[in-house]
Amino acid sequence: WLTEALLAAREHLGLQGSEWQASPPTVNRKGKFISILSRNERPEWIVKIPLNPECLSGMENAHRILGKLSGRLADDDLLASLLPGDLSRLEFEGVPLFLETLCRGRPWSTHRDNQPRIFDTNLPALFARMLDLDVAELDLPTPALDTTGKVTCLINLLQAHAPELTGVMSTAGDRLTTASQGRPLRLRKGDMTLSNIFLEGTRVSGLIDWDEAEVSATPLAAYADFIFSWLWQREGMQRSVSLAVLVDGDLDRMPRTLSVRETLAELNHTADDLATAALASWIDHAYHELKHPVFRYRADRVRALLTGPCGSLAKLWR
Repeated sequence: WLTEALLAAREHLGLQGSEWQASPPTVNRKGKFISILSRNERPEWIVKIPLNPECLSGMENAHRILGKLSGRLADDDLLASLLPGDLSRLEFEGVPLFLETLCRGRPWSTHRDNQPRIFDTNLPALFARMLDLDVAELDLPTPALDTTGKVTCLINLLQAHAPELTGVMSTAGDRLTTASQGRPLRLRKGDMTLSNIFLEGTRVSGLIDWDEAEVSATPLAAYADFIFSWLWQREGMQRSVSLAVLVDGDLDRMPRTLSVRETLAELNHTADDLATAALASWIDHAYHELKHPVFRYRADRVRALLTGPCGSLAKLWR
């Protein structure tokens, strides 16, 4: 069935000839088949096939948002140049297939040596552009579940693992809701991690995985996503530790290569704004990961994403 589905994708895109090959589909941990269509061994298209309703909802959300952005942004817009160049969707025997072109460069996570300071890349300018987007003009879809709904889901999960920490999660949600009141809605690309940002040299050349993108009152959470990813992958810092550092506003503990102070100044935001963004990033990431039908029953994932960070906040707010 997968072989026929990938043949249908090739025909839909008009990719004929023996020079085109499809990689064997692999299962992504979030619940989707992924295959790469290459021409003469050069990757050009990615095919995504959802395996569960949550994954399908995320792909449809990404397809809508990317379609809106691609149709409204000017060709010379910094963000437009980083989006998938072409999007397509087709049904094969009742199953949707999502197709998009691959971006240039390679994932930031694969760049290990001679790391540039963040402020020497175009990442601050990219975040500034995303914070400046007018969502009303772009007519972007509103999120299916707000922060209160996500916090409620996580509190229910905590009841089974660490009921004594439910109050901490409730406080985190209240602080985030209060800090977000009156703020304008902006685009937030969810899951803004090193694996989803592509580089060519020191320039960001592409952004992938828009399944968790949304309209948000805390769009700076995308920047917090990036910091969490950097601290985990580059510095070996646990999420619970990095969350406490960011919420406490202790920027002196941040690596100089992250250029946190300089980037916040460029974005016209403060350490307090980053603290709010860190809460939003943590809650969103924990919610999206732990609604996975396997991860929610794995004690190590629950500890790393939920009970550990809650414990760190409990000590910080004691």
